[in-house]
Amino acid sequence: TTVRKVVSTLSDSIGTETLSSGSASVSFTVDHADTNYYVFLTAEHNLGTTAESFYVTSKATTGFTINSTNASSAAVVRWHAIRYV
Repeated sequence: TTVRKVVSTLSDSIGTETLSSGSASVSFTVDHADTNYYVFLTAEHNLGTTAESFYVTSKATTGFTINSTNASSAAVVRWHAIRYV
């Protein structure tokens, strides 16, 4: 079993974004050292009867993009980017 330490020292490693047409770009105020970070996503509100999943693309040291399987989504999504060492 490998135990990994969570490293999350940047103040902007957590936030909330509102999607527009199914996506939103997240920009860090302080760049990450590399793209070896994990992003966890959670819907802010109950999405009702709309089946919708969220996923990350375009990871960079400067940020990433949140996408929805619903191309017209305007969901509010909480995100948390963390690094493991």
